[in-house]
Amino acid sequence: MTFFKYLRDHIYSILIVLVGMTFVELVLFLDPRVNFHMGTLIYTWVLAMVFLVANLSISYLHKRTWYKQLESYQEDLSKELFGARNNEQRFIQNKINNISLEYRNELTELYQNQKDQREYTESWVHDIKVPLAALKLSQDDELDKKLIAEELDQIDYLVDQALYFARLNNFSNDYLIQEQDLNDIVKSCIRTNKRLFISKRIGINLDVTDKKVLTDEKWLSFIINQIVSNSLKYTDQGGK
Repeated sequence: MTFFKYLRDHIYSILIVLVGMTFVELVLFLDPRVNFHMGTLIYTWVLAMVFLVANLSISYLHKRTWYKQLESYQEDLSKELFGARNNEQRFIQNKINNISLEYRNELTELYQNQKDQREYTESWVHDIKVPLAALKLSQDDELDKKLIAEELDQIDYLVDQALYFARLNNFSNDYLIQEQDLNDIVKSCIRTNKRLFISKRIGINLDVTDKKVLTDEKWLSFIINQIVSNSLKYTDQGGK
């Protein structure tokens, strides 16, 4: 900020001082009991202006370093602003630092979301190549029809998984809380993965409460499906 801009920001204070000094000089000049020469009045008025300009200049020089820090701070928001010398500057400094902290946190979260999305996309593409490769062999009449059905189920699951992942950013808009039967949801997820249970000969002990729960059915089903699918993926043949 230049000195002239600083003066313009304090124009009302300057006008108040000028009007006040002029009023005082006028009162002294018109008071018959006070013997003031015109030269003395002009001298005191000019002297007051000198003190006013000196005060504004010293104040500006005192704040100039702070203004320069504000101008350079926008070039690097990764650091905290510092150097405040009075309560007004400390108030502005705290506000700017709080806003910058929120900005850095949101930026970090954005980068993390982008990283998660990239990693998920790479993993999803890798996973879906397996059932697609199996389906390419479906032209062979001797291919096991059950295997084809399993691969189709896997593709369907991966597509649903990608759809739910894409909705995560709008999770609150796609969330409907209702009373649901937890036992029914778990059994439905097991039926969805029944071919994997059968093909890997994996047993399961089901012990789920019959009580109702308040939840969103599709999101809870998605989460349980994730757990069951990963469990089947890393459970040995014939496991439990």
